[in-house]
Amino acid sequence: MVRRLYSGVYWFTERYALYLPTIGLIWGLIWDTLTLRRPDSLFENAAVLLYLTLSAGMITLLNLRRSRGKEETPLMWLIVLQFAFGNLTSGLFILYAKSGTFAGALLFFVLLGALLLGNELFRDRYSRIHIHTVVWYVLLLAYCIISVPIVINMFGDTAYLISVGVSLLAAGVFLSILYVLARSSFHGRHLHVFGSILTVACLFSALYFAGALPPVPLMAREVGIYHFVERKKDGSYYAQFEQPAWYELFKNTAHVYTSGPGTPLYCFSAVFAPPNLDARIVHRWEYWDALSSKWVLASEIPFAITGGRDTGYRGYTKISGTEKDISNEWRCSVETERGSLIARSSVVLQEEINLPLLEEVIF
Repeated sequence: MVRRLYSGVYWFTERYALYLPTIGLIWGLIWDTLTLRRPDSLFENAAVLLYLTLSAGMITLLNLRRSRGKEETPLMWLIVLQFAFGNLTSGLFILYAKSGTFAGALLFFVLLGALLLGNELFRDRYSRIHIHTVVWYVLLLAYCIISVPIVINMFGDTAYLISVGVSLLAAGVFLSILYVLARSSFHGRHLHVFGSILTVACLFSALYFAGALPPVPLMAREVGIYHFVERKKDGSYYAQFEQPAWYELFKNTAHVYTSGPGTPLYCFSAVFAPPNLDARIVHRWEYWDALSSKWVLASEIPFAITGGRDTGYRGYTKISGTEKDISNEWRCSVETERGSLIARSSVVLQEEINLPLLEEVIF
């Protein structure tokens, strides 16, 4: 029985060897999609650290084997490495996507596509130390940008620079270990590898200071433009809104906003921040100017948020009815003070004397 099972497994791995690393990567993506929720959770951090350690260990073993003159890569080792990379990529993609718009997480979508494409088209190169180590560092840096601000209870430029410093220090230690343990396969390449790592760090920094990186570890829990919002005495928020159409997926409020003349617009948001981490966010109200064909700033309203609440720190701002009548297209962007986008809601106004039946909700 055992012999027959072994023969079946051997036949399967031989027949589908080309696809097994990709299967390992995709399974890693699915696993983390189902398990990761918030960046300060002990489980999430333990899982990410485990996969970083596992992938670093597999890279070390692969290069130890190569340094001993064994060029053939064991298939199972590559599957394990791909599984770890898949978990890391998907987990970080999810956390970054929750910390901004999908476009803001595009960097990780591109990275994921590169991993899959590289696995299929450049398997020989993908198994080399240079590619492995640089991909590992990209994932390490992305994790440090999330985790270090939580550890030091700080958010902003200083926290980001500390995160990059921690990632470079960890990468330096890892490269030193590789140099000592697998010198024959690593000697002569270490400067090129470290140069690639510095390039990645500079690229991430350019994206961060340009406001293109999602503002992790902040995460949008709720954003919408409502007909009415009021803070109750018990600290909860009461809101009225139009039910979105059936095709408006993942939206809590309707894109077409039916309003009467002179009625205000309310923007309500809930932004999650880890415990002990305070930050300032901005509600940026803009209207569409048809003459200039661009969004025009109407007002910026900043306020502080306090971390620790799982459903996010709540707050709202409003545009008066007089201001609202300037244009029939409005949007409210929830941003950090430096302009990184956390979430956004937009509406197209439709003037009616009789308002539709409004839904009610308590936050």
